[in-house]
Amino acid sequence: MDVQKENEIRNCKGARDTPLRFRAALATALMLASATAWSQESPQIDQQLQSPGQDPDTRSIGPIEVNEPSLTSEEIEESLSREQDEEGNWVDSSHHYIGNRADDLAIYLDRFFGAPLEDLESADSTIRFATRFQWDEDRGQDVKFRLRGKVDLPRVNERLSLVFNADDADDERGGYSGSGTGNTAGVQFKAVEKGRSRFDLTMGIDSDLNLKPGVRYRFKDDLSDWGRFRYTGRLRYTNDDRFNMRHVADFDVLTGERSLVRWSNKVELGERSEGTEWRSLISWRYGYSLDSAFSMIFGVTGETEPDPPKEVGEGTEWPAEPLSDGSLVTNYGIIFKLRNRLYKDWLYVEIEPGYTDRKRSHYDERHGVFFGRINFEITFNRGREDEVDASTDTSLALAP
Repeated sequence: MDVQKENEIRNCKGARDTPLRFRAALATALMLASATAWSQESPQIDQQLQSPGQDPDTRSIGPIEVNEPSLTSEEIEESLSREQDEEGNWVDSSHHYIGNRADDLAIYLDRFFGAPLEDLESADSTIRFATRFQWDEDRGQDVKFRLRGKVDLPRVNERLSLVFNADDADDERGGYSGSGTGNTAGVQFKAVEKGRSRFDLTMGIDSDLNLKPGVRYRFKDDLSDWGRFRYTGRLRYTNDDRFNMRHVADFDVLTGERSLVRWSNKVELGERSEGTEWRSLISWRYGYSLDSAFSMIFGVTGETEPDPPKEVGEGTEWPAEPLSDGSLVTNYGIIFKLRNRLYKDWLYVEIEPGYTDRKRSHYDERHGVFFGRINFEITFNRGREDEVDASTDTSLALAP
């Protein structure tokens, strides 16, 4: 009997220690990724020895000089497929307008982190397949698989594209609001692009075979040499919300050669929705090198007229009567993101530990929640500048 009791106690302790083990594994992975980024940033001793004719970009730490990690303006411009026009200005062939330093860095970091909007507006065909391991103190553990991106169709004047999960805006809101949208696919037609503006027509279809026609408008403008402004508006029809509108405004401010601060605000409402969902995020993003980047995000999300939970009172955590009423701030939170290329240029790992002060509804008490994610992403990419003739070979190739 004593042996049996000991086994039961051990089993109970093991069940209680599962979240602790996940936190320990997440912390270990974060330390390993940080070590990888640091190893890329710290040069070898023999690399520090420069010939007399060289003028290295260095920073001084006492008597020792350490080379800065590689991420220059020229490398960013080259990665964006920029070319010079007749006046010597850098032009982004993927966006068809002249940008400044803040715009260059914002586009580069968006593409590195896999922001959905930049993928949709790029002239490249890009598909991202991600495997996500996530843990949440409220929701437990889960594994998700996601396919997202855009494939340009040949012989359609570079205007028509196949898109997958185009409205998945999970890039910087994860952990603050609920899960992302369901799996969708569809087509996107670039109707007009002139100067700073772009107008797209979209037609999506979800896993239940419901059609989702819509339109999307984007406007971008520079704020002198130190920042930029971007607005994106979308009007879409769905069976759930009927006509649904979403407005997103981003302000980017350059804080260094490799870093910028973004203030992003989103408002979304539908014809059948009870109110308006909103979120406001402030993020700081820094590019260590062409292979590593870091982001820190502070965010707030809320609803003007939140829906009550499906079940209240007996058998749930919520009381029979609401604890509050009116508009609701659902989350205050912070997320850290460390993203790094692994082994090949097309393989990425992203580690996201975070904390949020959450209140799911007016029937719930506000409480702190730790969460974490580990994402592995494979990127398939082919640009328009490839030497392969699209009329004879329309397959996607792994980025070199």
